[in-house]
Amino acid sequence: MPDRLLPPLLALMRVRRIGVTEARRELVARLDAQAVAERAAVAIERLIAHEADIAADLEATDAMVEAYGRWLGPARAEHAAARHAWGSATAGTDVARARLAAARAAAEAVRTVVEQREAVIELEAARREQAAIDEIARSRRKPG
Repeated sequence: MPDRLLPPLLALMRVRRIGVTEARRELVARLDAQAVAERAAVAIERLIAHEADIAADLEATDAMVEAYGRWLGPARAEHAAARHAWGSATAGTDVARARLAAARAAAEAVRTVVEQREAVIELEAARREQAAIDEIARSRRKPG
């Protein structure tokens, strides 16, 4: 007797595997975006530090120090924006990680149900086989 529950469960298992694959791809994309945002923020930090060192140099002219002062405000704003973008990218990565964990858990749950259903099918087949063997043995024992 064919099992009616197993084919839909196997189809669901394939769908869950696809979900895991998509979640992995999303995580990779988010990790890439996070790395780009981090590099941008770090680059601006280094630039600000470098320019501050130049402006603080005892040989810096008044014009250089004034130029640094005018440049620093917009540079800090750009740095704040880059840090915000990095934070947003990190949050996106965290969400993608959570989605991947959920997709994996869903796939594992379906896999467990499929394995349990397959075990039930095997047990039922073994019982039917044993019942047939028992019936043959009873029919041979009957006098007649």
